Amino acid sequence: MAARQDSDNLAWDRSDELWEKAMKQVRLSSTCRKIESLVEKGLSANVLVRLPCPDQAVFPAEKTLAEAATTAFISQHTQLPAPKVSYHGIDADAGPFMIIEDLGSRRGMGQALEAPREDPNDAPVLRPDISEIKLKGLYAKMALCTTFKTADEWYVALAEM
Repeated sequence: MAARQDSDNLAWDRSDELWEKAMKQVRLSSTCRKIESLVEKGLSANVLVRLPCPDQAVFPAEKTLAEAATTAFISQHTQLPAPKVSYHGIDADAGPFMIIEDLGSRRGMGQALEAPREDPNDAPVLRPDISEIKLKGLYAKMALCTTFKTADEWYVALAEM
């Protein structure tokens, strides 16, 4: 059992190293300039540029394309707030990218419903002060989305967009 744990620890260590390397690369001023060059002057100032983190996605171009298609589908077929995708593609310098409308939110539903924690490594817990009415309303909005029984149905729906 110890050999397997060592192997797991090595994998986690390698993953941590790749994450730290990716964060350093993302924070470089040259990377920031590449991202700024993607945003055209005619666009609203309230846009975000989404890029996959280096070394964190196995197929970054496919991931970005799938995210753009999913975002477009959600905004067309549900009542959930989804950012408008202005552009998406692959830039020679920056790689795959997506320019989206900034909705002004910086957290997901899970983070909005979660109680504050002293230690971020602790398991998240539902905020006790959220009313049942608010929870039911949020879950009802999610339930309006179409659920597909198979991946084929989902791909057909994407193709019909």
